Amino acid sequence: MIEEYFLKLENALRDFPNIRSYSLNKKIYNNRQGSISGKLFSRTDTFLNLQKW
Repeated sequence: MIEEYFLKLENALRDFPNIRSYSLNKKIYNNRQGSISGKLFSRTDTFLNLQKW
């Protein structure tokens, strides 16, 4: 279940036109729990630092 959620999130990031690239760190604790962090890089050379959610 959590792996499906992470996959949906990555697909959404790939489809978003203003995101040039991204780097994600995923941790899976069990079938229903996990955390994700990373950076999103925009086409304007800015980035968003994602803390663990």
